[in-house]
Amino acid sequence: MKNVYIFAFLMASFQLSAQVYFFDDFESVSLDGYTLYNLDGLTPDDPGLATMADSAWTVRFISSQGWDHGYSAFSVSWYVNDAGPSDDWLVTPAIEIGETATLSWDAMAITSSGNFRDRYQVFIANEPTLEAFGMTAPVFDTGQQGEEPTPQSRSLNLTDLGFSNETIYIAFRNWTQPFDPSLPTGPGNGGNELCIDNILVQGEPSSVADLSANFGKTTLFPNPVSGSEIQLEFNLTDSDRLTLRIVDMTGKVVANRNLGVLPAGEQRMLESVNGLVAGQYLVQLIGEKGSITKELIVR
Repeated sequence: MKNVYIFAFLMASFQLSAQVYFFDDFESVSLDGYTLYNLDGLTPDDPGLATMADSAWTVRFISSQGWDHGYSAFSVSWYVNDAGPSDDWLVTPAIEIGETATLSWDAMAITSSGNFRDRYQVFIANEPTLEAFGMTAPVFDTGQQGEEPTPQSRSLNLTDLGFSNETIYIAFRNWTQPFDPSLPTGPGNGGNELCIDNILVQGEPSSVADLSANFGKTTLFPNPVSGSEIQLEFNLTDSDRLTLRIVDMTGKVVANRNLGVLPAGEQRMLESVNGLVAGQYLVQLIGEKGSITKELIVR
């Protein structure tokens, strides 16, 4: 499990645009460190998922409905005899946040018809217990209609919600009501399965100085990448001497290339990612007149 707790790159040659407190993309196919609460104790209707009667959440490879995030946290809400509701909790390890913090994640209801969409809520507390979460209101709730049946990127400003300089735990609760045959079939009446991925908690970018002022639009393609190289495109306002670095989520520099002095204007180049293990990286362009950082996912 790639969990990242407050990493800072203490290097004089560059600064990060944001401080990552926690990240998990579940590519390790593990929920080690998480706390699971299976409050419904129900058995999934799909015989292939029967073991989830004990585990509440697990990690599965998801590729349906345009989901391209690979291994993801997975929960089910369709139970034998349409029993319910689902009440399954996935709680992160402890996350130490600084003065500012934002939470983001990807999610999707897995339902081929689009009708059976899982509902879920997000809670934040200072302890990983049901009692602690029970003292708080959800900071996010899809509502009765459930999550969308297409990949969604969600985010919350934790600073605005009152969380700052403290230890937090984030809980994702599958709270899907059972199918009722007396009601019309459609969103809000029963669920099926739910996936969550790329849980990221990070500090807001520093406002001390605009280090990226010399860079116009900067893109990486493809991103996520599963091949051997990426294409980097950016625009320089002024000519500058640049270095390209790729940094993993432990702060280790895994690639470093001197690009020399580049002229003002549009730039395009290929960069090898051969040898990089699956995970999240930071691609940095570092110059004498500024720097910029972009996130890269390697599959």
